[in-house]
Amino acid sequence: MQNTKWKMPFLFTGTVLMLSACSSGTNKASDVSFRSVLNAYYANHKDCVGLPTTKNENGFFYIAEIADSTKPLGAQRNDRDLKPFLALAAAGIMTVEDTQATRKAFSRTEKVPGKGFKLTDVGKSLLLAGKYKRGFSKGEPQLCYGQRVVDEIINFTEPADIRGVIVSKVKYTYNVGSVEDWAKLPDVYLRYPHIAAYIAKTTEDTDDLLLSKNGWVHFTEFK
Repeated sequence: MQNTKWKMPFLFTGTVLMLSACSSGTNKASDVSFRSVLNAYYANHKDCVGLPTTKNENGFFYIAEIADSTKPLGAQRNDRDLKPFLALAAAGIMTVEDTQATRKAFSRTEKVPGKGFKLTDVGKSLLLAGKYKRGFSKGEPQLCYGQRVVDEIINFTEPADIRGVIVSKVKYTYNVGSVEDWAKLPDVYLRYPHIAAYIAKTTEDTDDLLLSKNGWVHFTEFK
């Protein structure tokens, strides 16, 4: 009981001090500070797309079958699996070589003509660093094509204590900036159709910011 008796006033005092800090100095809750925090966060957590990979003895990052484009299903397969990567190769993101792909047909496999792709140094430099990966695609390579740039803070909630942490919910608008040239290629949209519309519009979103000992941070970076 003695521990509880002493801890409660301490927590209360700490919360009061943190709330007081929110209104002054670098910890001030404001449009300017929140915009700066969000832009710094998204400079590292870029917008990316997942890349499929295939394991094989020739060291290719990905192998695509060359399907018969005179047949409807073959044309669809080429649009999805081949053309986007040929576009990436033309943009210097990958190299491409003739090789063989493995096709599964019921209980057996067979070798068919294919294209093998490897990442260039440029392509490797555009991969999202492992420490910044998150969500369901955390385990796959992610090729970054731009970054979220906050244009305007629409509003934010008054900083409040939630279980001992000071939190503010920030609503804002953003555009995608620093868009890579390869992300503007029409053939790339065959595999990633959402990119074209996404980079062309202003989007609205909401993030939680938390007050740490070093100032405001995105909730995923709070320690």
